[in-house]
Amino acid sequence: IAHSVRLAKQLGGIAFVAHPYWWGLSADRLAQHPGLIGLEVFNNVCHYLNGKGLSSSIWDELLQRGLRLWGLAADDAHGLDESRFGRSQVGQAWVMVKAAAKEERAILQALRRGAFYSTQAPSILAVNSKAHWLQVRCSPVREIRFIGQTTEGDTIPASPGGLLEQADYQLQGSERYIRIE
Repeated sequence: IAHSVRLAKQLGGIAFVAHPYWWGLSADRLAQHPGLIGLEVFNNVCHYLNGKGLSSSIWDELLQRGLRLWGLAADDAHGLDESRFGRSQVGQAWVMVKAAAKEERAILQALRRGAFYSTQAPSILAVNSKAHWLQVRCSPVREIRFIGQTTEGDTIPASPGGLLEQADYQLQGSERYIRIE
């Protein structure tokens, strides 16, 4: 990992770890590489291939340690063959970037800053904080989760049979981080 991180930096790139759960990488091991700026928290192909596509628990462990790493999601499509999974590998997870321009430099800069979110379809329209509240507005979903360290966080479900487009979380003041799903 260290060699890849150094090489990415030398070439003007950024270093995210791809599918850490699939690779068997622990939070302990990843924490040893300060040049990483993030990890892939969901990988569609790994999810359907062997059930090891979700790495959010590793991400949470790193965040709880105070390491500010960004989370990516990817479909990781290696082809258009649908026979293996019964559906296309393409377009199952992606990153929405808020960049100044549609060019490599601006996109890399936005990724470095964390000006992006990863998704499997819902769109985040706004995230606002004021006083002791955090609010998210999004496209219609069944539930919104505010996830923090240990027991911190909340899950806001839509009414039965309905969908939700906004949720609020009251900050306790002790949160080291809150991420939204």
